[in-house]
Amino acid sequence: MAVEDRRILQETAARAAAQVANFYGSFDKQPILLACASEECDRKLGGKGARANTYGTTFVRLSPRGLDQTILAHEFSHVELHARIGLMRFLTGAIPAWFDEGLAVIVSDDARYVKPGSTSALRCLAEPEVSLPSSRSQWRLLADKTPSLYAQAACGVMRWLEANGGTAGLLAAITQVADGSRRLP
Repeated sequence: MAVEDRRILQETAARAAAQVANFYGSFDKQPILLACASEECDRKLGGKGARANTYGTTFVRLSPRGLDQTILAHEFSHVELHARIGLMRFLTGAIPAWFDEGLAVIVSDDARYVKPGSTSALRCLAEPEVSLPSSRSQWRLLADKTPSLYAQAACGVMRWLEANGGTAGLLAAITQVADGSRRLP
């Protein structure tokens, strides 16, 4: 990646980190960014079409199509949530995949999947189907085949937020997930 492109990416990552910190109250776990300026680079790093992937709380891989604030804020939301609940809670599914992905859509304010605004369910673009995928593997299988899946997940999270005290209720619930006293939703 050219020096100027790296500088722009660093500035974009700083804005995305501030966006995530604004939602969660902090963003302390800065992941290593593996960013590709070309499709060839992305393929060599295992990219299979996704704009980005998060690996635990350590790495975020970005394709050339994922070098923007929205995508970075989405991935940073995963990093922050996973850091807060801990690796074991994440791996044991204490938060279902649809909730994790829907929350990341809300935090990143991704206009592809939510209308502009607050965390109100009035932002919904697609109502959740009866059962959204809970496991990461189910999510990966359906995400490519169901264009509205991210919008459905975001709507489900927004409805949960409205019923459970908004962002303050979510942050309290995340703390309870971290200490093992509850699961989400």
